Amino acid sequence: MRKLQLLLSLVLLHTAVIGQTSEELSTDFTYYSYTEFFKAIAQSTDSVFRLENAVVQFNEKTDQRFQSEENGSNTNPPDSIIVNVPIELRNVHFLTKGSKPNSSGLLTSGVLKYIHFKKNVSIRQCIMAQFEYCSFEEGITFTTWSEIEKPWIELGKPDAGVNVLKSKLIGSIYLTYYAVGIDRIGARMSLNANTIRGVATGNRDVYFFGRNIFNMNMAGNNFLGTATVTFNDIDNESRSIVGNNFNDNNFQLNLTGSRGFNSLYFVENTFNKNVELDIENYHPSYSIPFDQFTVPILSRDGLDNFLGSNVKWEDLWEGIPGRLMDSIRTVYAETGRTTNKLSYKHELTMLGMLNTHYKSKYDNEDANAVYIRLKDLETARFKYLYHESPSFDAFFTWKINQFLKLFSAYGTEPAKAIVFSVYVILTFALVYLFFPNHWDSHGKHRIMDRYRFFLKYLNRDSGIHEVYLEEQKQDLLNAEDFKTYLLEQGKTAPKFFMATAMPLYKWSVSGTKTFSWFLEKIDFLKGKWSETEPSKQGGKSVLLITAFLIALTYDIFIKMLNALMLSINTFTTLGFGEIPIKGLPRYLAIIQGFIGWFMLTIFSVSLISQLLN
Repeated sequence: MRKLQLLLSLVLLHTAVIGQTSEELSTDFTYYSYTEFFKAIAQSTDSVFRLENAVVQFNEKTDQRFQSEENGSNTNPPDSIIVNVPIELRNVHFLTKGSKPNSSGLLTSGVLKYIHFKKNVSIRQCIMAQFEYCSFEEGITFTTWSEIEKPWIELGKPDAGVNVLKSKLIGSIYLTYYAVGIDRIGARMSLNANTIRGVATGNRDVYFFGRNIFNMNMAGNNFLGTATVTFNDIDNESRSIVGNNFNDNNFQLNLTGSRGFNSLYFVENTFNKNVELDIENYHPSYSIPFDQFTVPILSRDGLDNFLGSNVKWEDLWEGIPGRLMDSIRTVYAETGRTTNKLSYKHELTMLGMLNTHYKSKYDNEDANAVYIRLKDLETARFKYLYHESPSFDAFFTWKINQFLKLFSAYGTEPAKAIVFSVYVILTFALVYLFFPNHWDSHGKHRIMDRYRFFLKYLNRDSGIHEVYLEEQKQDLLNAEDFKTYLLEQGKTAPKFFMATAMPLYKWSVSGTKTFSWFLEKIDFLKGKWSETEPSKQGGKSVLLITAFLIALTYDIFIKMLNALMLSINTFTTLGFGEIPIKGLPRYLAIIQGFIGWFMLTIFSVSLISQLLN
């Protein structure tokens, strides 16, 4: 797989490395000021401006236009230099002097700014160049591939690297920097605050590569079009990818090896298309917030394997067109990574390493988010295996994963199991509400009894408290019988029994008598409804209906509470021996008990898992 990846890298670099050799570069340089350099371009009659073995250095007398203030002030009109021919430079170095104090801030000398390049720009074996507020209509190729140590020393050890800042780039962009002698060269590469539109003519349309350098920085860029943006990092010390909007571009991050303190700051980026990751080792210092990845994350090794299995070698060698490659990525993201066994393994490895990285930083939120992605991929794989070879085991494995995703996010959210349990309890309680059960002593007759009570009150001379006492007659008779028996038999028994039994009697009738007293105080009918004066019937109707609705609401509440308690009892499989319900709900209760057992088990396991994490 690594061989395939190396082959792809060589194919996709194509013009960026063609013609480069490891032979020693000439140090017999021709020197230009920045003004002289662009004057030479303007005076050239060739269809392509070519220059080799030259140094462009800042002249304080003639090159004031090529200074840049770090506070962002503009002293030149946009595009004040227009270059109409292709530029091909080899071993041409733009010596940029470091920042120095100025009246308005810090000043950098030797900056290529406000230049409009209408044709392709190719700069090879260049140690240093800084572009600001430039326009590239056909792209730029900037490469320093090898053997830069000697010219770097002979040129006075300038700040090494390439910076492209606040510019407009169109076409294929290749920025590569491979430093030899890294212990002496702290090269930096920056691609910051640019508007970039890749043309999607190949696999890598915006290629940012650094090897054996100090820092690679890609920040605040707005990538338009539908190209592929590649950030390729090998044996560097630090790298940052911050605040970029990749829109509909695919993004690749390849990170192999490291030097020095080894840092990665990969934050606050926006993606609409796939993100491909190939990170050899995740260091604890790496900052990679997972919430920026709202799109699929793909394994570069997995995609390479898929390409090797589905694309002809001659197509790989010649280069796959951008639109076709984008289509292949879409197929891979949707189905290829689950149907191709080896690619699937690579995807699991990539997500597993990312999950372990977050756990090593005690970042359970991101670790859980990655774990959910991993289990989603696993569920898709189980679905594929079931359709390929249907069996009960395959079907059950697939569906149990779907169930765990829905009801506990694969064990990462125990609260989801509780929420679903509440829904189950309420649903079954609604069913039990319309069927009689032993826990509701009145059952379906509760509301009919309430109508009977009020109609009896309206058609009698008795007060409402007397009707109530009549309804409670049986309970009162039982209490009175107990009192009579107590008075008869207690005379010949120790006083202890009378002293403790009488309070029990009073307590048993206190509730009924208290409520009877309350009803007597609020009784406003005073006789039959039919004998009430017509002038008073309206007001009393309102009072009667209000009292009836209050009583009815209480009855309904009690009935609902009984149904809810029955549902909770069944769901928790508490039980008291016999199922206290008849008919169809009796069988539904068994199903609810099974669901409750299953859901409570999921909750327990999920909770324990989160506690252990």
